Amino acid sequence: MNRRTRSARGSVWVCVITAFALSVAACSGSSSKGGSSGASNTTTPNSKPCPGAPLKFTEIIALSGPLGNAGDRTRNAIDAAVKGVNRGCALGRPLQVNICDDKADSNANLACGRKAGSDGTLAILGSIGSFDGGVTASKLPAIFVNGTSPFELTNKNAYSSVNGIALGISGTSAIKARGRKSSTLVLPDTPTLQFAGQLIVKMADLLDVKVDPIYFPQDTTDFAPVAAQISQADDEAVGMLPLNPVVVVNALAQEGITPENHDMVVPGGVITPEILKELGDA
Repeated sequence: MNRRTRSARGSVWVCVITAFALSVAACSGSSSKGGSSGASNTTTPNSKPCPGAPLKFTEIIALSGPLGNAGDRTRNAIDAAVKGVNRGCALGRPLQVNICDDKADSNANLACGRKAGSDGTLAILGSIGSFDGGVTASKLPAIFVNGTSPFELTNKNAYSSVNGIALGISGTSAIKARGRKSSTLVLPDTPTLQFAGQLIVKMADLLDVKVDPIYFPQDTTDFAPVAAQISQADDEAVGMLPLNPVVVVNALAQEGITPENHDMVVPGGVITPEILKELGDA
């Protein structure tokens, strides 16, 4: 890649990140079910024409498979964000985001990356999927990603917008501030989350908080055995990243583990208004 091309692509990334930040509010109003979130030169009453070849990006994400419970919601949010950018032609050309479902499968993830690397995609946007293999095979930069996997934290082509490790250690800091000295960390069993979990355990030790990691299979539906493991660990707090918080919280309650006697740390990203309503006073 020559310097001029690199500079031009760098400018595009800055514009995309800025436009996505400005269009977050648009993420509540779409029902697209297609395989990509793209743009044509058509307009709506409140939009302006946006001619030219689309600026093409790919998002690799598990929409189906064991980790794909929020697939429709994720697809709709991406589609709404893209429409928000294109409504005002914020980038000067249409934005197109193709979604590739890696099904939480390493081979599918690799296929997604190879396709992105050969179809004119400028960069991987937002998510690299369940594994690092796809984004590595694509040989493309990854922008606006999660800062959790080895690629996202160490590769020079990764431009993370958040840091998953920082989120994990902030939960540990909150536990420490409440006087707790031990916590069970409960995560789906993926290479990315095992990597993150190991780092969190090491950093928590610097805070004099003992963290016991438990990794459950991605296709787990019965969380009673997991809850039994958590109970056996006998820690003072539980930090978890469940795909279905209601099922996990109910399983913990059967073991006598409740918010009344244990601190529970759950990322806000999995606690939707519907989940809060279903949990009730749990």
